[in-house]
Amino acid sequence: IQREITEYLTDKLPVHECAFAYKKGSSIKTNAQVHLHTKYLLKMDFENFFPSITPRLFFSKLRLANIDLTADDKVLL
Repeated sequence: IQREITEYLTDKLPVHECAFAYKKGSSIKTNAQVHLHTKYLLKMDFENFFPSITPRLFFSKLRLANIDLTADDKVLL
């Protein structure tokens, strides 16, 4: 189910130009190449990132992107 949702939303929601995740044709290698000749690299890991996304926040962002879900869709998600 998660894969289907990701594929559906990937075409409908913008991904920031600096992001590499969820972009077709990008990989960890593509990401590394961007940083190949830089002097500094900041590596961060956000703890509990996905659990911090509440249903309310998720659904509000979908509404902003003009993606309307039925009540049944929301229950399923």
